[in-house]
Amino acid sequence: QGITANNSGNGGSVLNGTITGATWSNSGKFGKTLNFNGTSDNIILGSYAGLTGLTDMTVSAWVNLDTQDSESTIISQYDHAPQYSYSYFINASGSPHVFLNSNCNGTGETQATANGTIPTGSWYQVVYVLRGGTDIKFYINGKLDTTSTNVPSSLASCTSQVRIGDKQQGQGDDGNLDGLIDEVKIYNYALTSDEVKL
Repeated sequence: QGITANNSGNGGSVLNGTITGATWSNSGKFGKTLNFNGTSDNIILGSYAGLTGLTDMTVSAWVNLDTQDSESTIISQYDHAPQYSYSYFINASGSPHVFLNSNCNGTGETQATANGTIPTGSWYQVVYVLRGGTDIKFYINGKLDTTSTNVPSSLASCTSQVRIGDKQQGQGDDGNLDGLIDEVKIYNYALTSDEVKL
């Protein structure tokens, strides 16, 4: 409850997030969750250095969309130029999609998209696993969906804010997610397929 989203993993309270607008709900995948309105809600984690400049990375989250937008952002470090690192979202077709930048000014950007889709109204676990310079793998509900070799060697070390539920591009909010987000987990290494399995 309250305006803080607490980190339960490594890194301690420095990774706690400040909730803006999103409201607590008892309809989570695992207990309580946060409901995002698709307009202005987010969680801001700050610019913790441990989440930037990674060669390998895994992001896992449970999402339950109310509506689909062109970019329903799960998590991003993609603030106003020149501070673009990555953005992980559900695209207009309902597929998990990621922008990855090797330079904070946006040059060297690569993109990858899952083949599978995330319909509205139900819980889905969506995971992407980056192995820098090798590949990116998308998993949906614990099963490998897509592998792409269109990846940078490492992510840019930017000072932009890590945000859940939206990204900040230009000087305003963008890519807001409309729905529920639960159990966001960020790893500074690449999980194996066995580790991703439900």
